[in-house]
Amino acid sequence: AADTDNFRVRRVVKATGIINTIAESVRAYDVLDGPNGNVHFGDFGGTLFTYNIATATVTPRQLTSLADGSTQLLDAQLVGLAINPVDGLLYAAYENDPTDTTAAFGGAIFSVNLSSPDPAVRATRFPAGDLNSAQYIAFNSAGEAFITTASNRIYKWSGSGSPARWNTGSSTPQQGAAATSVRFGVAWGIAIDAAGNMLVGETDKCRVWLVDASTGTLKLVAGNLGEVCGSNLDAGNPTLT
Repeated sequence: AADTDNFRVRRVVKATGIINTIAESVRAYDVLDGPNGNVHFGDFGGTLFTYNIATATVTPRQLTSLADGSTQLLDAQLVGLAINPVDGLLYAAYENDPTDTTAAFGGAIFSVNLSSPDPAVRATRFPAGDLNSAQYIAFNSAGEAFITTASNRIYKWSGSGSPARWNTGSSTPQQGAAATSVRFGVAWGIAIDAAGNMLVGETDKCRVWLVDASTGTLKLVAGNLGEVCGSNLDAGNPTLT
């Protein structure tokens, strides 16, 4: 688990419930369990860390080059992590402050081949406006990426070209509405289940929406419509917040 405010990554032993610290002085936002059981997390400075469960050691991979082959060290906060089921690469979204006028680019997706001895983590740049303040990333079974941002938009990326806005509409999210026609509040968390349904966390509204894989419509699965976060807490039903 990412203990972000305390700059630590924790491991909870399932059998005993005991919490161990596996990394310190690391401000991780996401922790990813890899296909081989190893654990991955990012930090400022474009560093991706891997925790080897067999040896209980942490190995860093530093961002050293861009996808076009040029070399450039970048101060980057790796936020959301995900593994593409098609190419097997690990991808990380880079949170770039869009108000930072000194930034070299508007956003980036980092990738790394975990099976390669090459320690480099490489970045694909996107122009400002194409992807600002990327937060979390999820892949569907076809290898298409859906990326949340610090705004109300989700971006879709096929792996080539620039990401495009996925939800282009401006209507308020409602039960049964077409997901692409709405404008969320602050949509950060995102996941895609085995059936292809998408789950979107509307953070500022304390809601979780399910986007039906068959119909593309919204279903509220946690939280309430028309209420402020925490205004209707039901201790017996944790889906109400």
